[in-house]
Amino acid sequence: IVEFVLSSSSNGEVASESVLVEDGLAEPTFTSSQMAGEVTVTATLRDGSLPSQDALLKVYAGQPASLTLSGTSSVIPAGGEATDEMTLSLYDTFGNLANHGFYKVTLNSTGGLSLLDVNDEDTAMDGIQVTSPDGELHFRVLSSKEVETDTVTASLTDQPDLTASFSIEHLSGMT
Repeated sequence: IVEFVLSSSSNGEVASESVLVEDGLAEPTFTSSQMAGEVTVTATLRDGSLPSQDALLKVYAGQPASLTLSGTSSVIPAGGEATDEMTLSLYDTFGNLANHGFYKVTLNSTGGLSLLDVNDEDTAMDGIQVTSPDGELHFRVLSSKEVETDTVTASLTDQPDLTASFSIEHLSGMT
């Protein structure tokens, strides 16, 4: 009989912690949880006749199901010189960062707001097309010269209904 122990139960569970060896094999069933990450499984013979063996299991996040777009501030000075840091995050159905794949995102901005630190990968399409290899995009915006409220919008290129937006108010007289 082989006993299986997980380093953490947050990423899943072993259906049967003790498995009978048949034809030299002990096959446990691991059921992943909704949380992505890594977990170590340790297999130990109950009689202790051989050393324990460890195996690393990786539970990957699913496809993006939601987006969040945030900035360090929703109010910046007008005048075309101020910048704000922006972060776009892609999440799977269970709230894990969707960091297991390359996802093309379309970024747009309204008014005089300019997007910085992003290179358009497909100039034939509207907006700025960028690929996220790790579930996040970090970029900056340059303020409008005018006093106005502008919006940055992000959507998955393959799922245009999956969007997030962030509004920035440009005020005069701020320094």
